Amino acid sequence: MLDFIPDQADREPSVVELFERQESRVEFLKQLDTLSETQREIVYLRFYQELKYQEIAEALELPLGTVKSNLFHALKKLKASIERKEEVSHARHRS
Repeated sequence: MLDFIPDQADREPSVVELFERQESRVEFLKQLDTLSETQREIVYLRFYQELKYQEIAEALELPLGTVKSNLFHALKKLKASIERKEEVSHARHRS
């Protein structure tokens, strides 16, 4: 049944793909600077250190609810910022 699925060779990303990834990373890091210090720490611990909510709460000595609330608001702010940037980018391409 799976015979019709072509083998996908592991391919190296192109220079353009690498540049776009790096550019996205730089932009994301800039957006992190817009967050409060606590929100930055929580995002870092959650997504870069892959800590669970309870582990973050213990590490930062914050209530679990505060960690969850800060992460929710940080991600909401990052998402809105990314959406605004995409809207500006799309508007420039239409002109």
